[in-house]
Amino acid sequence: MKNKLFYLISAACLLSYTGTFTSCVNGVDDEYLEQKITDDTKAEDEIPDLNGEYSMVGDFDLEMICNGDLLEGQKVVMAVDENNESATITFTAIETDLESVIALIPGANLIQGMGLKYTGSCPIPGVKELTFTNVSVYKRGSTYAFRGSLDQKTYTMEYEGKITDGKMTLNINYELTETKLASTWNLQKPNLELPSPMMTPLWFDWDTNLKIKFGEINIPGLGDMNIDTYTPNELQGLLYFAAMFQVFNLQQTVADLLQSITAMPNGSLYATYAWDSDTSNPDRWSSNMNRNIIRYYYDEKNENRIYIEINGQFLLNTIKSLVQPTPNTRGAAEDLKALGTKLIEFLKPALENGIPCEYSINNNKLSINIDGEFLLGALKLLAEVGNNEAAMGFLMPLLKSDPTMAQYAPNLEIFLKRLPDLLTYKEESGSGELSGECKYVKIGLHLER
Repeated sequence: MKNKLFYLISAACLLSYTGTFTSCVNGVDDEYLEQKITDDTKAEDEIPDLNGEYSMVGDFDLEMICNGDLLEGQKVVMAVDENNESATITFTAIETDLESVIALIPGANLIQGMGLKYTGSCPIPGVKELTFTNVSVYKRGSTYAFRGSLDQKTYTMEYEGKITDGKMTLNINYELTETKLASTWNLQKPNLELPSPMMTPLWFDWDTNLKIKFGEINIPGLGDMNIDTYTPNELQGLLYFAAMFQVFNLQQTVADLLQSITAMPNGSLYATYAWDSDTSNPDRWSSNMNRNIIRYYYDEKNENRIYIEINGQFLLNTIKSLVQPTPNTRGAAEDLKALGTKLIEFLKPALENGIPCEYSINNNKLSINIDGEFLLGALKLLAEVGNNEAAMGFLMPLLKSDPTMAQYAPNLEIFLKRLPDLLTYKEESGSGELSGECKYVKIGLHLER
């Protein structure tokens, strides 16, 4: 009897102690109890939360392979039902913040807060956002998989993804409906036997009749040359004859650097370029450029126009590689801030939507150039930079500090200071007074397949 009573008392104490401990855990550390319960639950019964943003800055990681190459700077937003069986998936790009890296340049504190942030295209060039609804999600072990496709007037797209341990791996393939540019285009060879001094492969068409005296300009390796009074278009003839007499061949220099440009059916652009300056090396050409750094898409309203996009993450990485932090930053000048604001307002649409370019194809020959009005607008702003003392005080030391650019810095300074005159007409009456403005400035390449 005594032993039985002792057993009942002991059992009651144990139950009381257990109840007290459980109550304490619930009241003090619910997370601990939840963890213990989770640990005791079978993995196959768990339903992970797949909702959120998948990107390099989001809730979960994202690896996107687009047409066989890595595409950075993208994000995917997932919204799934409670059973992870159906999803709404949105494709878009993360915001590119150029201010964050340009701030590393000496004196670039001037542009802080001016809004040099933009959002580029989703995986399809020229398309800001794509949303797919009622996408079926399939569970395969601990992985959730999904796929889909889309046929549009200007492109077709297929995607297939999987989510494992908080990371999305996504493969996307798309093609543009229009394929007239799709080909490998080789630079036309410099030809000194042409009946006229037509520039090839590099050409320009500058809408001005103003003649300007550049004075002495230093050509690396040749020393000073006196560039007398010419219009920009007349300079083409001068460069042609300089090449003919083996003084200086700008066209051959371009051809020695760039061999071809390939436009893929999916809108990717890549170049075959020289990695070795030794022109006698037959293996000096490289074509391993990532296919998603530069992409193009057609203007639906103008059959002779395309837009060229530069990957925002590539821009960020390039700027980071070119600049180094320094404590010797210049103070902000209000007039320079105003100029910086104008530059940003001009550049932002081109970064968001692509640089407008014109092209024409005739007998397997391609002529392509930056849109003349767009380039004219850029040159007008450069003219302001070249004649702004504060701006040049910032720009020239930066150029001279770079070993590659240092040899060209003096010539660039001359060009920028005289650029305002080149953007103005001279009166036909011969009075010598300046009037009117240029309508366009075109710079481009001649290529062939």
